[in-house]
Amino acid sequence: LENILQDILTFSKDTRIQIEECNVNTIIKSALDVLALETADREIEVNTCFYTELDPILADPQHLKQVFLNLITNAVHQVPEKKGLINIMTYNTHSSAGGVTIEFTDNGGGIPPEIIDNIFNPFFTTKEGGTGLGLAIIRKIIDNHRGHLSVRNRPGVGVTFVINLPLDPRKPQEELVEERVAGVGMRS
Repeated sequence: LENILQDILTFSKDTRIQIEECNVNTIIKSALDVLALETADREIEVNTCFYTELDPILADPQHLKQVFLNLITNAVHQVPEKKGLINIMTYNTHSSAGGVTIEFTDNGGGIPPEIIDNIFNPFFTTKEGGTGLGLAIIRKIIDNHRGHLSVRNRPGVGVTFVINLPLDPRKPQEELVEERVAGVGMRS
């Protein structure tokens, strides 16, 4: 009940983001540290490929950590024990506005095609004891950062969640493009 209530409160409250300069790689490492015992106990292999010259972004590090914790936890629960594989990759977004991209891939069998359209709906779950709010919370946080979340599903194999975050969620994309072209934006 406590977990369900916490998820409902997290989803329903007004989530104002507290923006500061962030290194996404550092936030992901922190989330992995929180879940290190669980992945080790289940003998899940976690591979990271962090771009070392990842652009810093302006974001709320606590909210991003919640996103990463939810995605990693979902993957941990989907992959097979002792043969589970989770890959996490970061790189600078290849667009004129810049930003960073994060990919979470697992070998948990993917999402059945008949439910893929519902996975971000609040209270939709296929997990026993799940609240159905984890992915809805992720979507809300990414939207609040003016980012984009997509899914590449391979039924029977696994799934990849792709997050694109802008350099600065307070600025319209057009303004970021103009700044990068003029060379006054964040480091490229």
